[in-house]
Amino acid sequence: MSRRPLLLVLVVAVLAAVCAWLAAFLAGDTAAPPANAPAPRIVSLIPPITETLFEIGAGEFVVGRSDYCREPPAARELPPCGTTLHPNVEAIARLQPTLIVGEASVNAARDKLNGLGRAEFLPWLSRDDVVAGTRELGRLTGRESAANAIADEIAAALPQTGPQTGPRVLLALPHQPGNMDSVWFLRRNSLHGAVLHAAGARNAVAEDVTGAPQLSLERVMELDPDMVIVLHSSDTLTEGDRARLLADWRELAVLRAAREGRIVVLNGRQLYPAGRGIVRLVEILRAEVKRMSP
Repeated sequence: MSRRPLLLVLVVAVLAAVCAWLAAFLAGDTAAPPANAPAPRIVSLIPPITETLFEIGAGEFVVGRSDYCREPPAARELPPCGTTLHPNVEAIARLQPTLIVGEASVNAARDKLNGLGRAEFLPWLSRDDVVAGTRELGRLTGRESAANAIADEIAAALPQTGPQTGPRVLLALPHQPGNMDSVWFLRRNSLHGAVLHAAGARNAVAEDVTGAPQLSLERVMELDPDMVIVLHSSDTLTEGDRARLLADWRELAVLRAAREGRIVVLNGRQLYPAGRGIVRLVEILRAEVKRMSP
């Protein structure tokens, strides 16, 4: 066989291999792109996944983000593309992504997103979800080493089971000041529930909750937590609003936490973190639990 036909055979073989890998990649059947593959173009439709992508060193691949992504600052410069529930199809299509990442919620707009390219829907609610999801983002972007290191740190910082002793803490979401007729809280079986356990406290709502995490005031009084920690996501919460939130809680004078001054309102985006920020949140809550402990 002459050199020219042999070269042609080799070229055809290489092209066939590349086409086969591309088909498998688009179908989700391969672990990671080859070293010489084009850089992925990622649209992330959930803030903690966007943060995690940047933290594992895949931020250069992110070309679009959810309407609510604020961290890291570089993400704010990217085009907003809606959310997993309500994607902006036109904005996503303009970016020509090779990968769309969203949250695996029941109401995710799977049909719309799958029609725009390869879409991955990752659970992101519990400790195990975040650990596994971080590893998967590393696999999808070729950043396995960095992703596994972060996942290992989170897994080590958050125990699988909660403590048998320790103060009973209600992790509450903020309400409208002056209008507290019920309480939304963070579940034991959530990421924040695992963070609270790692901080040395027990969740005042001792059972796993699958429905809406909402309590009537009567139920709150029945639970009578040792402490109440309100987690407000705003970086700009005024002292006046903080005082009004606390005043509403202190009106529940039957609560031991109200009588003994063990209610605090914390604020800032660091309270709803991703990546290594989860480990730092453990230290924040541990310090508050220790400060309020008798």
